[in-house]
Amino acid sequence: FYFIGPVLLLILLLILIGFGIFISITGDTELQRLASSTQTTVYYYYNSTSTSLVRDGWDFVQYYFSCCGVKDNNTDWYHAPSTGWKYNSQLPRSCCGYDSNDIGHVGRIFVGRNIPALTGICYYGDIGQPTCYNSIKTNLLITVFVFTFGLAFLVFILAILFLRLLFIYRKMHHRVENSTGQ
Repeated sequence: FYFIGPVLLLILLLILIGFGIFISITGDTELQRLASSTQTTVYYYYNSTSTSLVRDGWDFVQYYFSCCGVKDNNTDWYHAPSTGWKYNSQLPRSCCGYDSNDIGHVGRIFVGRNIPALTGICYYGDIGQPTCYNSIKTNLLITVFVFTFGLAFLVFILAILFLRLLFIYRKMHHRVENSTGQ
């Protein structure tokens, strides 16, 4: 009876560790699937008939994660139409990352609901950013790691509290037995 609580907490801890391993394995394949489908939207970034949703989405991701391109860095932008990089060495401004002149941005905290007003042009020589695939993957792995170990720490604290309560209960029960036995 006394070992049911710690055993259940140990099982919960093992489940959390298994969850972390599962996410690290399957998360990579899902990110790869997302990356391959996302590469098709690169073309629409420069397409004048496309909505600003594609442009704003790319700018937000590249600016927030300080990245450029999907998996092949700036060469992902090579296949864009005639207004793109292949013809004039121009990349989305968000590829160049943070600039202190950007309006509506303080660090990586956005003011309001819009991405910063990105002005200027980003050229091939200005790029020093990792790919968005690697940046997002790193961010997700850190998040899962912190979440899993935070829960594991919480389970550990609960186990200590449970054992402490069990010790107090046994001590009180022992006193009651001694006082009735005399």
